[in-house]
Amino acid sequence: MLIRAGIEQQAWLLAATALAVGLLTLFSMTKIWTRAFWPARAIIHPPLQPIDCAELRWPLYVPLVLLVTLSLVMGLLPQAALDVAFTAADQLLDPTEYIRVVSGEGS
Repeated sequence: MLIRAGIEQQAWLLAATALAVGLLTLFSMTKIWTRAFWPARAIIHPPLQPIDCAELRWPLYVPLVLLVTLSLVMGLLPQAALDVAFTAADQLLDPTEYIRVVSGEGS
């Protein structure tokens, strides 16, 4: 959204900065992921022993499926999340409705 807004407003420096920050973040997170999850096991860890946990495996898929589904929905249909965000931003910028509800006026 930042890159699109930067291009639409012809703010080329903003768009280029957003792209550069995104690429640097991707690079650093890839480096962290590689070192955290794919270390040289012979050096850092002793050989792993297999654990029989077949009965515990299915509950692990529930949060995985929920998070993947939520990520796909937010990525493919971002308008719903944007509507909530814009509504929250409007309420933060103009708190009169919040003050009215909290103070009990009009109920």
